Amino acid sequence: MMRRSPNAVFVGGHYVFPGGAVDAADGDVAANTARFVHHERPAAGAEFPVDDPLGHDAYIVAAIREAFEEAGLLLARHRHGPWVDFDDDATRERFVGLRNQMNSGSCSFEELLEGEDLVIHARDLTYWSRWITPIGPPRRFDARFFVASVPSSHDASPDDGELVHAEWLRPADALQRFEDGAFPIIFPTIKTLQSMLEP
Repeated sequence: MMRRSPNAVFVGGHYVFPGGAVDAADGDVAANTARFVHHERPAAGAEFPVDDPLGHDAYIVAAIREAFEEAGLLLARHRHGPWVDFDDDATRERFVGLRNQMNSGSCSFEELLEGEDLVIHARDLTYWSRWITPIGPPRRFDARFFVASVPSSHDASPDDGELVHAEWLRPADALQRFEDGAFPIIFPTIKTLQSMLEP
């Protein structure tokens, strides 16, 4: 999980999952059959709005892009199937540079995928849930949550802008730390973690 900067206007200092808004360019990536593999995608969860004008695939692209921008985790594959591997120092440093370029706006996610000849497989993410804040508060969100496996050579690292700390936690441990008062999280995060507990 990632800790938001204490100076952030929205839930400053709280722990969150990486993520953010869907950009128009995410839909362009999802429509690019050379960069986005649609086949074998599991059906969206029952709560996912089938009439959403952005389309389910744009949310998948946004989730993968945001995970890379905010946490340094790149859920993309080489054309012939294997994950991008960060075991090699030169490769890791190249992608650190590409992440910095994306965060500065000098490189788009689609340009990164094309330059490295990478593809996104929709089946690598599973739709988990959707949370919408109630009408009333001035700052609202409509968020979709996904779960995914992460390549073993990838370590989460904050972008040092919106996010200032990263750590891997089991859902039960995160919830216990919240109960102990040492891990600030908001209601949707609490409920999402609870839904991930093993029965």
